[in-house]
Amino acid sequence: MNQPAYYSLRQMSPYRGTVQVVERGGFRAFSEDGHHWHVQYQPAGGGRSVYGAWSVDRPDRLIDTPQTGAFLDALRNHPPVPFAPADSLELWLLDKHEHLPLALLATALPNRTPPRLDEVSWQSAIAAKPFVADSLLNETGEMPGYAHAEVLRRTIQLEAGAMPRAQWFFRDEAGDGCGDTGCRIDEELRGRSLARSYFPELLLREHGWDDDAAVRLIQDYHEWLAPRLLTHDALVEPTRAWLEKAARRQAALVYYLRKVMPDVADNEQFRVMLVQGRLEAGL
Repeated sequence: MNQPAYYSLRQMSPYRGTVQVVERGGFRAFSEDGHHWHVQYQPAGGGRSVYGAWSVDRPDRLIDTPQTGAFLDALRNHPPVPFAPADSLELWLLDKHEHLPLALLATALPNRTPPRLDEVSWQSAIAAKPFVADSLLNETGEMPGYAHAEVLRRTIQLEAGAMPRAQWFFRDEAGDGCGDTGCRIDEELRGRSLARSYFPELLLREHGWDDDAAVRLIQDYHEWLAPRLLTHDALVEPTRAWLEKAARRQAALVYYLRKVMPDVADNEQFRVMLVQGRLEAGL
């Protein structure tokens, strides 16, 4: 009988945080918070379909059968979350000047063959959860009559150029990357090696801009996503501390994601935020 697999992935296009994954025997479960799990089933040779939901406090929502028994055993006895990240294959939008990583477009498991890409585009948010940037608010604190997400998209698009390039990189444990195929990737770019320092730590490159307004807008975007970015495991301590400070404005979301955050920079402040989050969530 096959062994269970436990790993985490980033949810991209647009970014929606990380997800924990349990796989065994054709079944796969996903969880954003490490507590509530959505289960899919993949029959031999077919696509995946929704199977049900499961949580520790509602274990009866999935029936234990000879078909589901091994999977449910893997789910009930999973190791502590968060699981180790497995999506070390990354697709990066490149800047138009030096063809270096600018914005993270997608991630995948490293055993997958990078798909051929004819066109790429970067999106910052879904319509149901609009991005609001402090740097684009007027003096009264009101939103102007244009979408902040569109301003950010155009900023990134301008830096990428009219004919955007994107490249898949296999990232190793040190964070260095080896380039592969992509969109409009010339042969001389394939197989190149880039040190970890060339890859933005978060989702968008914050340094090297001539426009201070662009830098502030990108920082606003990362602050807006702070609770979900805190679920990443490869953050340097100053970045994690900065994100924790920014995440105070969304304490309820921090409380929801608390189990899948791999580290804490300021334990005392984090405990205060969790108390605030419980109150905001009405718990």
